[in-house]
Amino acid sequence: MARTEQSFDYIIVGGGTAGCVLASRISKALPNVSLLVIERGVARDDRVTPALGFAPGFGSDIETNLLSTPQPNFEGLAVSQTSGLILGGSSAVNYETWTRGASVDFDQWAEISGDRRWSWERMLPYFKANETFIPSATQKSSQKGNRGLHGTDGPIKVSHPSTSGKPRDYPLRQDMARFHEALGAKLIPENNAGSVIGYTEVAQSNYDGQRQFAAKAYPFGPNVTVWAESEVHNIDIVERRASRITGIRYSGDGAANVEIILSAGALFSPKLLMLSGIGLKEELDKHDIPAKVDLPVGKNLSDYPCVSTKWTVNKKDASIGVGPMVTKSCDWSAGPPMDWIAFHRAKDSTLEAASKHLTADEKKYYLSEGKAHWECFTMYGPFDTSERLIKIDPPVGESIVSVFNILVSPLPRGSVELSSSDPADPPVVDPALLASPADKEILYDAVRSTTTAMKNLEDVAVAERVKQGGSTLFHYSGTCAMGTVVDAECRVRGVEGLRVVDASVFPMPLGAHYQAATYALAEQVAEMIVGNVHNG
Repeated sequence: MARTEQSFDYIIVGGGTAGCVLASRISKALPNVSLLVIERGVARDDRVTPALGFAPGFGSDIETNLLSTPQPNFEGLAVSQTSGLILGGSSAVNYETWTRGASVDFDQWAEISGDRRWSWERMLPYFKANETFIPSATQKSSQKGNRGLHGTDGPIKVSHPSTSGKPRDYPLRQDMARFHEALGAKLIPENNAGSVIGYTEVAQSNYDGQRQFAAKAYPFGPNVTVWAESEVHNIDIVERRASRITGIRYSGDGAANVEIILSAGALFSPKLLMLSGIGLKEELDKHDIPAKVDLPVGKNLSDYPCVSTKWTVNKKDASIGVGPMVTKSCDWSAGPPMDWIAFHRAKDSTLEAASKHLTADEKKYYLSEGKAHWECFTMYGPFDTSERLIKIDPPVGESIVSVFNILVSPLPRGSVELSSSDPADPPVVDPALLASPADKEILYDAVRSTTTAMKNLEDVAVAERVKQGGSTLFHYSGTCAMGTVVDAECRVRGVEGLRVVDASVFPMPLGAHYQAATYALAEQVAEMIVGNVHNG
């Protein structure tokens, strides 16, 4: 849709999780400034409002539906690289899992960035700012799990299956608790207090059968203009003594008086920077794009390798879709059907074998106390995160449990590159999944462990799934990393008036599902921006 040129104080490119937070917080704190939010996707789609609104699945029109380059460690198959294509971004289409991450990860982030504001202690107020936390039944009865660590009046209601407003007494709750204990995990009050090792009732961004997502929870002030279904082509940069942004180019033109903020996600923020001449010169030269600022944009990509297996369970109506959707004890539509989530540190013997492949710096990062290496959760139904050429059809009418094994501290770093200088062409994404021998050691051991723990159930898919390889959990980060591409306030190095605020700035994997950290990131940067205005 063509639009004539307009001028705004702030232009936010990408109305996803971070973009919505920024627009909401800045517009309310600075009512006299003008903001423009430009979103590639639609402004609204009612399919995402119910807690099971992720049901459209891969291939839907509200997801990006990219494919990676062929992955050698997944038998040369490409994997899905999907993200939200709607106002609210991936918070509108994800599995709603709410995990902050381990304190050690944020302390390492602070060390890398050289700024303590990104440490666990300094990030905690921003985690609290975004949530209204509803403790689990266990936390309520034991009076554990809050202790000043959670917000009580934030925009996002964070609940648990036992306290999410509708009955979710899943038939396999105790069976799956025993499964996690068989894996060696200990029950902990929660995993959002800085220590994550163990299993606990999963926290989720839903309540009373409704998804809690950024576009719904963070309303914009009247000084915000939204242009949905609009594609930004590149950013105009004037080269003076210091490069300075002047505006953006899309199907029309717009000018920013103060700042442009890229919040297009870890796959598309680097694409826009490179199309604008910000990136490694040798990469830009391939596409005849004049290099204006030489930065390692698109490098350092991290994503979570994932292997899912499916199992039949000898219990009637124990998974979604095989019995009534609503009973007195369980409303299967009230949220993603699961009870528990576990984070594990790799076994000492596995770490010893893996450490032979690590550099000194990698050992310091990887072997730190409190670091989680892999995650396991189960869902009651035939769920998957892969776009595979071969599909596995579960037995009709059987209760199915899907088990997910995920590497949450992967070592390899992939890349996002341009496929051409044409803004309409998708980026080339290579997540380099399992490219490190250490990652293989740990993921294979995780799959072996879960297979042993499920030995009393009939394995339906593990052989086929391992043969096909696996997939990803769509937790992209690092492509505009803090410390190399942006500074500690998310300002692009060497350019005035340009920031990147999304998971692409995470300098390393955080060992968590990223929505909570992305909300907190945006809360802190919004405060920085507002503070800069107030302080002149």
